[in-house]
Amino acid sequence: ALLVITLTAVSSNAMNDYSGSLALQTVGVRLRRPVSAVVVTVVAFALILWMHSGDLASKFEDVLLVIGYWVPPFVGVVTIDWWARTRHKRRFDVVSEVAMPQRGWPALVAFVVGCDAAVPFMNTSLYTGPVAAAAHGADLAYYVGLVVSGVVYALLRMVVRPGSQRAAGV
Repeated sequence: ALLVITLTAVSSNAMNDYSGSLALQTVGVRLRRPVSAVVVTVVAFALILWMHSGDLASKFEDVLLVIGYWVPPFVGVVTIDWWARTRHKRRFDVVSEVAMPQRGWPALVAFVVGCDAAVPFMNTSLYTGPVAAAAHGADLAYYVGLVVSGVVYALLRMVVRPGSQRAAGV
């Protein structure tokens, strides 16, 4: 039974390291895939060592909270993008969208601004933002990240229109 557990753990972690290395390359880090896999493995190992150094349940909860903080800003960007592409009952055609690629920096900027705006509202055992502390521990980071990223992305979409000179020149 221990041999089976060991083999499944190794194969499962190999897939996690591989997908982590692909994610690292997807965000634009220029590394060869084996080097990227080593970087992801070292970061994951350091995280595991930190988690096992004390109160595991609290640290695991903090890791899940921090990982979860990026989801609302992402949803804010995706929701505005979907709404803008499908309004006026226009059909969203994935094939034509791929054939006409657009700049991704407005979405990235809105995502980062949404994540940054959420920091003062976070409440974990690692960090409590000033707004969360003033609100007696209320964690409003998810709502703030969603709204800020959506508003910033909507504004950037209005300023930088697809196919405009400004979008093509940047």
